Amino acid sequence: MLETRELSPEDFDAAARIFGDAYPGFKIASEEERKRFSERARKLHKEEPTAHFHGLFRDGELLGMMCFYDFAANFHQARILVGGIGQVAVALPHKKEHVAKEMMRYFLRHYRDRAAPLTALYPFRPDFYRKMGFGYGTSMNQYRVRPS
Repeated sequence: MLETRELSPEDFDAAARIFGDAYPGFKIASEEERKRFSERARKLHKEEPTAHFHGLFRDGELLGMMCFYDFAANFHQARILVGGIGQVAVALPHKKEHVAKEMMRYFLRHYRDRAAPLTALYPFRPDFYRKMGFGYGTSMNQYRVRPS
């Protein structure tokens, strides 16, 4: 059974392995480097109120991880919530199982439920996220938000 939820402190070691494998350019290959990443991510998750790590699990196994960022934007002199996502990473054995797509659905639902009118991401490959509605030059939507 699939479950998407916020990571618990015990999940960060598995998240470090997944992130290191997904992004080899970050050079998180050794056990020491994974431990450092895990500690930094755990600290960010605990101490930074605008950053939250989430993961997709199947039968208790972490398949993918991501970090949500709560941004504020000025829209016609009103502050609005903008949901951001980063560090989207999928465990290599599960790459072709639509894990990233399911995580992105969860991300969009999460911010829709919080009434965030906008979401944003910095894609590693724009064509990958374009299938999910993100990218350059997608349709323009005009929003009118009442100031509180």
